[in-house]
Amino acid sequence: SAKGGKLNGSAACFDPTKKQQDGRLAVTIDGVPDQLSLKPANLYILEPFMDMAVAVGRTDLRSDQFMATTIDQKLGKRVTVQLLPADGTALRSKGTLIALNDYLRQHRIPEEKDAVIHLTDLNLARLFNTYVAQQNTTQQLSASQQPLANTAGKYLMKRNHKKGGILLFKYQPFRIHRGDRPATGRLEAVLNSKFHIYPCPCNTFLDSLEVRFVISGRSTHEFFLDFGQDETIQYVKNAHCMQEVDRLKPETLADVDPQLFWSSVLHSKVVVKTLKNLEPCPDDLIQRWSNIYRCYIQSS
Repeated sequence: SAKGGKLNGSAACFDPTKKQQDGRLAVTIDGVPDQLSLKPANLYILEPFMDMAVAVGRTDLRSDQFMATTIDQKLGKRVTVQLLPADGTALRSKGTLIALNDYLRQHRIPEEKDAVIHLTDLNLARLFNTYVAQQNTTQQLSASQQPLANTAGKYLMKRNHKKGGILLFKYQPFRIHRGDRPATGRLEAVLNSKFHIYPCPCNTFLDSLEVRFVISGRSTHEFFLDFGQDETIQYVKNAHCMQEVDRLKPETLADVDPQLFWSSVLHSKVVVKTLKNLEPCPDDLIQRWSNIYRCYIQSS
């Protein structure tokens, strides 16, 4: 089907011990809300020879210097490191693109082997999987980041054209994960103004923010990384350019990317402003984020 065709090349995970009676598997796909029931024949199970990660972070919230790193997760060691001074740009996505291009330029990924590269940016993970699956760079980011994406995309398509191993990009955020809490609980707490965001006081997570919120009458909390207004704006623009604006619906974002959900709540004023400047953009989406901004003001 056309709907199924749009999922080609997507990264997903499942529990092989939980097969349904008809043999189908409950699969969680990066960027897609809810689980899907898929036949095993529609899945390619990777046995990665290489397991890499690209991450951008900082030592604590006061630091104005970020570090873009590639990590060999099988060996547990850093492969490349690059310092990124804060310059008023979207450093998480920009740093990810820089670090990925540096790694691809300096290191060879065996073409006959399967490999996985984990990214902390959902937009970029979905974009590069599309490049590999469709063998073109039709899907675009916003203009400021597309040249860096094209550089990596050319390498990915060239490698895949040789019909060797599969190279898959898997979304892997820090601190907070999709299944940690019910997505409906996050959104419900925000709409009821029963949440509070503040710098994490824990010495282990000095780079993080903490959000405490109420689910079903009980208080809970999550840690998340926030890269500021510029990164949140860039995320919204990139999702729009990728024609995945539906992923910005509050209930969907709370499910597929809770880290960016909380960042978008924190910066909801600029989210509304950014959405108003994008065309086309559903009026309902703008209204819903305007309502979230009002809830954020009330919670503060």
